[in-house]
Amino acid sequence: MICFKSWRSAVFLVTLLAGAVALPAAADTQDTGWLQYGNTVDGHRFSPLTGITPASVGKIKLAWSKQLGTPISMEGTPIVKGDTMYVTTGGGALFALDARTGDTKWSYVWENKDQGKPCCGKDSRGVTLVGDMVILPTLDAHLIALDAKTGAVRWSTPVANWADGYAITSPPVFVDGLIISGMAGGEFPTRGFLVALNPKNGKIVWRTYTVPTKDEPLAKGWGMDPKKSPHGGPTWITGTYDKDLDTLYWGVGNPNPDFDPSAFHGTDLFYTDSLIALDPHTGKIKWHYKWTPRDFYDYDGVDESVLVDLPIGGKIVKALAHADRDGYLFVLNRANGKVIYVEPFVDHVTWAKIDRTTGAVHLNPAIQAAADAGTDIPFAPVSLGGKNWQPTAYDPNRHIFVIPAQEATGILHATHTPDVPDEGVSNTGRFSTPVPPYRGSVVAYDLTTGKQIWKVHTVEGQAGGVMIAGGIVFDSEVQGYIQALDEKTGAFLWKTPKIGNGGITAPPITYSVGGRQYLAVEVGAGGLWPRIAAKEAYMQEVQPDSAVYVFALPH
Repeated sequence: MICFKSWRSAVFLVTLLAGAVALPAAADTQDTGWLQYGNTVDGHRFSPLTGITPASVGKIKLAWSKQLGTPISMEGTPIVKGDTMYVTTGGGALFALDARTGDTKWSYVWENKDQGKPCCGKDSRGVTLVGDMVILPTLDAHLIALDAKTGAVRWSTPVANWADGYAITSPPVFVDGLIISGMAGGEFPTRGFLVALNPKNGKIVWRTYTVPTKDEPLAKGWGMDPKKSPHGGPTWITGTYDKDLDTLYWGVGNPNPDFDPSAFHGTDLFYTDSLIALDPHTGKIKWHYKWTPRDFYDYDGVDESVLVDLPIGGKIVKALAHADRDGYLFVLNRANGKVIYVEPFVDHVTWAKIDRTTGAVHLNPAIQAAADAGTDIPFAPVSLGGKNWQPTAYDPNRHIFVIPAQEATGILHATHTPDVPDEGVSNTGRFSTPVPPYRGSVVAYDLTTGKQIWKVHTVEGQAGGVMIAGGIVFDSEVQGYIQALDEKTGAFLWKTPKIGNGGITAPPITYSVGGRQYLAVEVGAGGLWPRIAAKEAYMQEVQPDSAVYVFALPH
């Protein structure tokens, strides 16, 4: 046994504000937008809006819907400021819509070069507002700044070469005068990085790589042939930021090659499958914490780290919560990366056991041996999670943290990839095979204790994400509807009829304009899901779509 200690969518909602301290509930008449990916820079996806409650949720009706052109992947979070909603599609389109009616104010389409080279579908998870600009990420690794009122291009910056396998699929963050973006591309022999741009002109201020070159000291932790260079470490999910600590938190993904245990024999593999805490002004890494040592399962590590202030032991602890694809919920002190506790959140975890209080990782020796021998072997959770990119939600008043999970075992097919990978060509082994049934769950924790409060199993894996508003957890179901669960008990409250033609692989949001609260979601199954669930009966009824649906209570 190896012991390793790390240190280191028609639909709905959730929204708004959330600080590390409890916030008073906002009145339903207060106009409130959804201003960024996680609604706030700490990633809570919580709304204090109170118009939609367990008593009134069943009265919600369709307010408006909008078709967005050619059906394509829809995984985005609509952004709402004032009376304008900004929605993206996987095809590079950006729409500015009237948030009350859906009427188009302006639209823009970025012509991606060869549509880039994304591994897992043509995905766009939204935009970032910076002053009077909208920052649009593209699949061919550009960041585009557009005028928020007219759609006119202010500047366009290529931050990497798309032909090498780089893409940007999630919106950047705006932190203290800098636009900071991650990159996709871990399926290619790329070096992951974060990049900061000056919002005035789009010029690059700093770039921090997440894997070393073969000549750097950290390369020794990979246990590779010293003549070979490490690759991987993508950063494709949006990070979070603590203003008081002036620290940026960002997840780093899988090593490359993927599904190839023969490629590296170390456990560290810096900084893959880790959280890195950075100085946002310089990009310097302050500390890191490794979620998954020697990742040949494709567990990645990019999932969001939600910043939470927890009353523990009579004092407020500045913490963070991270639900990883490897099946564990990690709660860390965000000032220094020390473990507070670690808990499994899916029904079956077999790849390793992690000590609850120390974070020591005990890798499963049978799985390690089979992988090294090139023998197929079951492992859990399956490569897609645990939890994948689909976002979590946190109620700062009740300290309830909700995870959209996937419950499945996979079969590992250890594969030897080329010793010298071709540039710009995907360098992965054979993807692990899910073992039916492929199911999901929505699970809630009291973060002050780490105790599970409730768990609701779903007929499919969670493909869209969750949010909390008005005492309700809203989750997007891939079959094409949103369900509402009681936040305190998990009791089923209500669900929509099937929304539109497509499945839902996007998270819901909520906002208010003119004294009316709305719930919104993008519709159009995207990413890997159509391939994963192709044989499921419900998928035969899901048609391609590209739309946004918005609901509200009757006047």
